[in-house]
Amino acid sequence: MSHFNHPTCDWTNAAKVLFATVILMGAATVNIFAQTNAPITRIELNPHVYIGHKDTVRVTLEQNTGNMSYDRFELTIMYDTAALTYLSGWMGEFVDSCGWESYSVSEVTEGIITISAQADPDGVPPAPACYLDAEEAVLAALEFQVTDDFAYGCLLAPVKFYWENCEDNMYWSSSTDWIYVSDQVTDYDSHFGYTNITEDDALPTLHGAPDSCAAITEGGPRARWMDFFNGGSDIVCEDSIPRRGDLNLNGLSYENDDYVLYGDYFLFGLSVFDIDLAAQISQSDVNLDNEFLTLRDFVYLYRITIGDALPLPEPQRQPSDTTTAQIVQDTAASTVELNYSGILAAVYLEFSGEIIPELTPNVVNMFLQYRFDGSHTVVLISPDPPYFEPLLTGGPLIVYTGEGVLVSAEVSERDGLLPVGVNIYTGFPLDIDGAVYLINYIFAGGYPPIPLEAGDVNCDGYIDIDDVVYLIEYIFAGGPEPYVDCP
Repeated sequence: MSHFNHPTCDWTNAAKVLFATVILMGAATVNIFAQTNAPITRIELNPHVYIGHKDTVRVTLEQNTGNMSYDRFELTIMYDTAALTYLSGWMGEFVDSCGWESYSVSEVTEGIITISAQADPDGVPPAPACYLDAEEAVLAALEFQVTDDFAYGCLLAPVKFYWENCEDNMYWSSSTDWIYVSDQVTDYDSHFGYTNITEDDALPTLHGAPDSCAAITEGGPRARWMDFFNGGSDIVCEDSIPRRGDLNLNGLSYENDDYVLYGDYFLFGLSVFDIDLAAQISQSDVNLDNEFLTLRDFVYLYRITIGDALPLPEPQRQPSDTTTAQIVQDTAASTVELNYSGILAAVYLEFSGEIIPELTPNVVNMFLQYRFDGSHTVVLISPDPPYFEPLLTGGPLIVYTGEGVLVSAEVSERDGLLPVGVNIYTGFPLDIDGAVYLINYIFAGGYPPIPLEAGDVNCDGYIDIDDVVYLIEYIFAGGPEPYVDCP
């Protein structure tokens, strides 16, 4: 064994480099580099990954000391197709910032992903601005969909380096004319941690480049140089996921019986929780937004029961901005209309007085329930099992008989997560709010007055700025009263 003065190594650096040529049986030779801190190509190990969620696993270069510079690399990776589904991949930022000309991340066959990059494959100017010489760098990122099968809880979904042929998992350096192959391969196990699994194995293998591959001289001499660390998605145990949705406290969450009981709450109030009121209310925050007994929770519970969504693993961050729906009651026509630009999955209405509501033909695949308690009527419009599409997109909502005034309303977006504000409109207001309403309608495409002729306050047959001026003069200057019914 002899010391080798590697041309790219700074011998003043603490990481000394040692080179040796080992004579193998059959006269083959393997070049071996060893340094006190070997460079590592690592597949990220992500802890606390949740069933049914997406997980991004990075592939990184670490401990690249000794002034080593690479202008090409080829990586091959295998993943567990039972636990993970490959969605997409992208290269690290250095590829763009350095101006590398050739690079790709692709799934060549199910379960096998290749990552390749070359700075200047043609050698034609301009040359790349930089090479892969940083001590640490993100080479690529891989996005996976994690299985929704709870049988994989507490298990590692492995993502590993894979050697199908001798060209897999190598680095090239034009400054040294060497090709660098694997030295050590380290695997991870959820129970035993990191373990060295390096073996001189036959291809294909997970144990590193065989000696027969390392001894190849075509294209340039090869040397064992890089350590490879496997990783993957460490899926949390099922019992560590916050359990909600067991409203009937029978030990089973997200059942249809829980959904029915939740609906009963909107009709009959807290009296339906007759087992343990505090415990049952605590189970109601199904969407984990720290708000209890909301229509959004009711919708998200329905999504889980029909298989449209999975239980959420962690509290949800609320957006700073919310959208607003308008609920319009036309007392003369005995109708209620929804104005909203998005898609709603449920509507809850409360009327002072007694009404008997019916859904309009505009509403399909939805179920209406209502209850009169002696003074108020509550109406719940929700998905009709097993349907979840199409849902409420605006337009006539209900017609009714009886006498009642809409006093409160709650709605839920289709996902059961995003809060939506509600404005109730039960007639055209003859005040400053009415003037603002007309301005929005005339100039900003706002909702029309209900009924439309109510906005014609000066009774000239048109709804325009003259009506705004007429109404403002009435409010602030003692002008003539607006017409309620035009002659």
